[in-house]
Amino acid sequence: MELIGQNYSRPMALGDLSRRVSVSPSKLGHAFKERMGISPIEYLINVRLSKAVSLMESNGSMKLAAVARSCGFSDPRYFARAFRKRFHCTPSEYAPHAARAE
Repeated sequence: MELIGQNYSRPMALGDLSRRVSVSPSKLGHAFKERMGISPIEYLINVRLSKAVSLMESNGSMKLAAVARSCGFSDPRYFARAFRKRFHCTPSEYAPHAARAE
């Protein structure tokens, strides 16, 4: 979890994580899911989305594509799909709300 928290903005896959902690991807996936209830990649996406919300709330003028890149999403469309799945609205629908929260 610490490794993901420190490196969420970098491209990362399960193989990258497993090499960093010196275990097989399968073993890492099983151990992480057993402890956290979600896969390491789901956790990574959740961290990235949480960071995106923080950025949107603190910097309402930041373009959504820049928010996505800053949080480790290389594809803004994937960012929008993941955001909608978690928050039940698109980033652009959320962004005006974030600006009003200040």
